[in-house]
Amino acid sequence: MKYILISDLHGRSTNPVARLDNAVETWFEKMNFVFTAARTRKAPIIQAGDVSDKPRDWIFLSRFLELKNKYKEVSFNAVYGQHDMYLYNRKLSMATVLGILEKSGYVTILGKTPVSFEEGVHIYGVSWGGEIPEVTTEGTNILSIHAPISDAPIYPDHEFTKDYMFLKKNPDFDLVICGDIHRSFDKDFGKRRIINTGPLLRSTAEEYNFIHSPHFAVWDSKTGEIEYQGIPYEPAETVISRKHLEDQQETEVMLADFVERLDSYFDSQIDFMSFFQTYIRKNKLDDRIVEILSEVMANVD
Repeated sequence: MKYILISDLHGRSTNPVARLDNAVETWFEKMNFVFTAARTRKAPIIQAGDVSDKPRDWIFLSRFLELKNKYKEVSFNAVYGQHDMYLYNRKLSMATVLGILEKSGYVTILGKTPVSFEEGVHIYGVSWGGEIPEVTTEGTNILSIHAPISDAPIYPDHEFTKDYMFLKKNPDFDLVICGDIHRSFDKDFGKRRIINTGPLLRSTAEEYNFIHSPHFAVWDSKTGEIEYQGIPYEPAETVISRKHLEDQQETEVMLADFVERLDSYFDSQIDFMSFFQTYIRKNKLDDRIVEILSEVMANVD
């Protein structure tokens, strides 16, 4: 039997600032490709969290339901990522996109009780902030988890669990599909394996997204082998822009320069209270605002 493994989806109804195309439509095209592949292979989808980018994006929910209705025979199994949780609280999950998908039967949430699609293969799940479940089954045990597990740090002082250390601490799992870290990796440690397929949609202008190729993994339970299936995508240079980062940097430089000039002006000509009073007079602030600002200023040494 085949299983489709995929990490962070981050479905959304608004365009990321870094994208030049209609990224919402691009996302649904990619997911349509994934669902088609699952139906063709008669494979359940095992997903590692952050199905949605925002926990209460009802427009996205409506469109996802429409898409999933086209593939009713495809089993979609996931865990909660922090983006799926309202206020990062699992107890508030029912009032979220993923919570409604779970309650309506469109998605199965993986947890400590294993799900099995065939004899001898058992799938567990760990949502964001959750505890590793105790394995009670024999055969091949799979874990879908949303947690900071990686093969290498992705920025200075990055706190994460090393992939091989995770397998060492959790020896009962034969195959682990990770979410949260938006980096693709595949590490084979003897007969055990841990993978992350990376993000489905390249939504930011970070360097990694200029080399990442969206894809999913297909695991064969009979052979234990994994093959990777690329998802159609456009070259990063045509759909991702760094302009917003350049604009932000320019704004920060201008602001720093303004603050420096303002400090110099205060030091050389007037004190801050004088400037404050002049500002109020020239801008004709509402009396209530002046009252609040005055209370604040009275408490500033």
